[in-house]
Amino acid sequence: MRALELRNAATPGKTFLAKMLDDHVMAFGLMQKPRYNKARRQVTFTAEGIEEYLRRVLVLPPAALTEPLIDPATGESNPLTDTVMSGWDLGTIMKKVLQQFLTWPGVSLPIVFEADRVGTHSDTILGSSLTPITTLFENYAARQNGPDWEFRPQLTSDRKGIELLFRTGTEAQPRLRSASVHLWDYSVPEPSVDDLVMESDSGQMTGLAWTTGGRQAGEAIVAFAQNTALTDAGYPLFMSVDSDHSNASDSTTLESYSNEAVRINDHPYESWPFRVRTDASPSPIEAGKGDLCDIVVKNDDWLPDDTYRRQIVALGGNENPDWIEVTSMEVPLG
Repeated sequence: MRALELRNAATPGKTFLAKMLDDHVMAFGLMQKPRYNKARRQVTFTAEGIEEYLRRVLVLPPAALTEPLIDPATGESNPLTDTVMSGWDLGTIMKKVLQQFLTWPGVSLPIVFEADRVGTHSDTILGSSLTPITTLFENYAARQNGPDWEFRPQLTSDRKGIELLFRTGTEAQPRLRSASVHLWDYSVPEPSVDDLVMESDSGQMTGLAWTTGGRQAGEAIVAFAQNTALTDAGYPLFMSVDSDHSNASDSTTLESYSNEAVRINDHPYESWPFRVRTDASPSPIEAGKGDLCDIVVKNDDWLPDDTYRRQIVALGGNENPDWIEVTSMEVPLG
């Protein structure tokens, strides 16, 4: 530790940490909360993906440094601090929001982008709403056919650094996934998959969903959707209210949030984290966020014999070079 000056080299909030597998960057994030145990002479480093960093910065132009967020003459959001987008698909609006953030003084992030894509969407993000960038992305993804997004880590062309390729789904194909389906068989004597955990959560289930908006237009707008699948199956009635889109003033947009809420939340949510060997086939090098995978389970105490299809939502790892950690979930409908 002293020879490497780790206390200085691993400054939290400043240093990035990567998990490498050969020449492939499996995970990359900003260092968080180093923990030193003096008795054991051990320090533990953790890092989170850049999405968590972008939860701490806002959709604002640099003009917000010198302009008030509220126009004193009108009492409304100052147009000079609003972010106005028109004529793009949602993924390109997300891209341009990121590019706007990169114009702020002192911001230097290793992000590269896809080409622009024209589309039919427009949006005005009020500066006075103080919307975190990740929250905006999550709101877009929560719409019907909303796009997936990914910061895919990769080596730079000179192989001296790491960059993040920001990818988003298109209007025609909102899901990000490769054509292949990765297969991990838990039923063989020495499986290449281990530490499977099945976490089930009913907290998001809803049969009646309301979404509120209209702040930008100065009027209350409420959208509603219903799905009787839960009560038809014997569940009690669950309701939900989504007030995270207060600036949306288009009723069709708000309806898309309500429709999506009752569509995807008609059963308990399942998350399946597990880990896979780096020296076995399929190699985790071949996997990426959004890809589909099949997990074969037999003779288990809890899970019935079956091949379970899941979608990879995150890759990670630790100091162990033999394993890559995979977070997966049920495959979303549509």
